[in-house]
Amino acid sequence: MIRDRALIRRHFPYLCADTMAVAHARRCGWLSAQQLGMTMLDAARTRGATLLSGRMTKIDTTGGRVNSVRVETPNGAVTLATPVLVNAAGPFASAVNAMLGVDLPISLEGHVKITFADPRGAMPRAAPLV
Repeated sequence: MIRDRALIRRHFPYLCADTMAVAHARRCGWLSAQQLGMTMLDAARTRGATLLSGRMTKIDTTGGRVNSVRVETPNGAVTLATPVLVNAAGPFASAVNAMLGVDLPISLEGHVKITFADPRGAMPRAAPLV
């Protein structure tokens, strides 16, 4: 908890000058993963990518390397040949690692985001995720 107004102004100049206290949550980042994901998806779509909705159920690692993945979709199973697999499964990363036969020490750390109306404009629209 930061209560020194001069310190608040120095580190958070975009906050209202009347700010009296800041709860500074460390190691939470300034990034909206959802917005980043949508931006990346939009960019990929403009380059010809399509989105396949489903659940990955199998990873073929014949020969000690990734060869393909099997995805169960509402329209049936699809096998995608690929030499590369990026495990970006978030809280399901351990399940993906299990399909690979890999045991990594992964821990999950919960974070909370809230939003609220700001009819007085106390928070500038150009401020980072706060």
